[in-house]
Amino acid sequence: MQDRNTIRDSMRAKRNFLSDKERNDSALSLLNILRDQAWFLKARSVANYLSCDGEIRLTPAIEYLLGQQQLVTLPVIGSQAGQMQFCKWSAGQPLTKNRFGILEPEPNEVVPLDAHSLILTPLVAFDDQGDHTKCRKSELTLGANEQPPEQTEQEVVVAEEKAVAESLFDEEAAGHKIEKGSFAQYRDIHAIYSDQKKMVGNRKYLRFRAKKAVGGDTLTQEMCHRYLVGIQDEEYLKEVGA
Repeated sequence: MQDRNTIRDSMRAKRNFLSDKERNDSALSLLNILRDQAWFLKARSVANYLSCDGEIRLTPAIEYLLGQQQLVTLPVIGSQAGQMQFCKWSAGQPLTKNRFGILEPEPNEVVPLDAHSLILTPLVAFDDQGDHTKCRKSELTLGANEQPPEQTEQEVVVAEEKAVAESLFDEEAAGHKIEKGSFAQYRDIHAIYSDQKKMVGNRKYLRFRAKKAVGGDTLTQEMCHRYLVGIQDEEYLKEVGA
């Protein structure tokens, strides 16, 4: 039986190969399912998301909610690691890309989490044997936005230490654990890069991870590469000749 991380990586790869028509058809099917649910129709304030990385689109559902005069909010990621809040959004209001390339509204009208009737959040995948307790997110924070990896903390540390032995960067930087998943991973990478007290070692560590798939972890390698290129890290761009 495949472990969770293998299944997640496989499903994310499959959904990223869906055609635009398939994505639109899925979004409309989701809306039809939601409109059959009393809890969706009765919700007066709904927290939504704007899809990225192949997530199922909520655009038709958001348009429906706005047409029914229901309050629509979208997530806004804060400047500090782990911060996220929901802000009111109406059709026509501008959306700008945040540092992760995800569209979000201006953080003007913040709606407290407990003021929402319903929160819609994406999952990577689930099967017909699971129940809601296995599929749902445990908390609405960037730290818990993705399910934890199957590896234990000790297994992760061992893998990192093996990689450290092959490199010359600050050993303390190897103690960082980068969680797998979209928001969670970018959050951790940004936190490591932005740590002012360990700037030199940490940034050298991320450059190393961007060039080497430690323990076969190509996802973290790609995420680190995208992050460093996105913020135009000069040292890394020189190293890879970008």
